[in-house]
Amino acid sequence: MSDMSDMSYASYESNRKTYRTIHLLVSGRVTNVGFRNFVYHHALKLNIKGWVRNTKDNKVETVLSGRPKSLEEMLKLLQKGPADSRVEKLEKKSLLNQEFSSFEVLY
Repeated sequence: MSDMSDMSYASYESNRKTYRTIHLLVSGRVTNVGFRNFVYHHALKLNIKGWVRNTKDNKVETVLSGRPKSLEEMLKLLQKGPADSRVEKLEKKSLLNQEFSSFEVLY
């Protein structure tokens, strides 16, 4: 391997170690209020990867992978939600780090 390849790999490994992945389940008035698009928009702004979807029991489920500081900011945003929503409960669980290439809204 060339020195440049070694540096790129080392940089990649270093970045990977600083990323965290969390699973969230959001309850309250969170469907039919633009919550998924809210999550998508802020995930792109904060360089967070993963996915978001509505559940059959009218909750919003999301997996977020990014830098801890970005995830903290996203958690603050999700506790408030978009204008027409009302977040009653936010369940958070840490996951083993997962790699995502983008952020997706799942249907």
